[in-house]
Amino acid sequence: MSRKKQKSTLREGNNLHDGFFKKIFKNTNYLMQLLRMVFPPKFIAALDAESLTIKDGILLKRAGGEIRTDLTAEARFKGTDTEIAITFILEHKSYRDPEVILQTMEYYVIARRDQLKRKSRREETSRNLVLPVVLICCKDKNFEPPKDDLELEFGDEEIPPVLEEYRYLFRHMPCLTVNLRKLQLDNFWEDAKCAVTAVQGMAEVWHANDDTVAALLTKGRLLSPEDGAFILENLNVYYVSADNAIGEGDFYRVDRERWPDLAQEERLETMLETQSDRAEQLGIEKGKQLGIEQGIKLGKLDTARQLLLDGYDEQAICRVTKLSKQELAKIKRELNRS
Repeated sequence: MSRKKQKSTLREGNNLHDGFFKKIFKNTNYLMQLLRMVFPPKFIAALDAESLTIKDGILLKRAGGEIRTDLTAEARFKGTDTEIAITFILEHKSYRDPEVILQTMEYYVIARRDQLKRKSRREETSRNLVLPVVLICCKDKNFEPPKDDLELEFGDEEIPPVLEEYRYLFRHMPCLTVNLRKLQLDNFWEDAKCAVTAVQGMAEVWHANDDTVAALLTKGRLLSPEDGAFILENLNVYYVSADNAIGEGDFYRVDRERWPDLAQEERLETMLETQSDRAEQLGIEKGKQLGIEQGIKLGKLDTARQLLLDGYDEQAICRVTKLSKQELAKIKRELNRS
């Protein structure tokens, strides 16, 4: 199955990485597992897991377009005299983006304004805290997201001594930032099996190899049949569609080598072939609707988008894809908003 056809099955966001993140963690059970990996145990113990719900994404209007949060969820706290809820604003990034915290704080401001309006109309009786969370999964395993205003402003540069001396005056950014590649995933295996498998797939996609596939297949077979099929099916599409990652053939080969005695109907590859046939049919139907020429144009746009993310020279991208400078500029604007 071609890469282009596989991309259509996961494109729920502006790119494959966001699409995979949303597809998995729109399941409240998996999302609760992810929260267990990000927050301290005492905080999780205070939450009413049964009350966790996925909310409508917060809309952020900008010049030239509109974007929404990757995921927004709400949960209640247990055993409090006053009813208290917390709204999680979750943003996932697969690359270093210095603007993502500011973008997330914009969502925060919109959410708080909406709450104040509801309170003024007495539509909101509970206390509702808003917590922005940025989950980063970039190539640099040791990347430390900014913790305060100074780090956000200066990045990797040395902070001037005159400011360092008065650092205590600067308030910390009210936004939790986590590098998923730095999490010790084995520590969460028993409490967050599905989320660990999905997060490991996202974290290792940049340099995936046979060992990664083998580890994921092993963990996938320890899940329930339904959970294992769902996670591994989507990981396969995600991996095949992501640059520098393992392909569909690696899943098939490792599956056969690690479980040579399994009956054909029990194999992962049977499930993946079914998924591939479904994706291929979707691709054919989409092709009939758009026409061959439009399909070729979409392929060029996808190629240009990925080359921009990889840092290639813009003139070279225009030369390879035959896109105009205006078309490339539009793609850049879309990427900057994502």
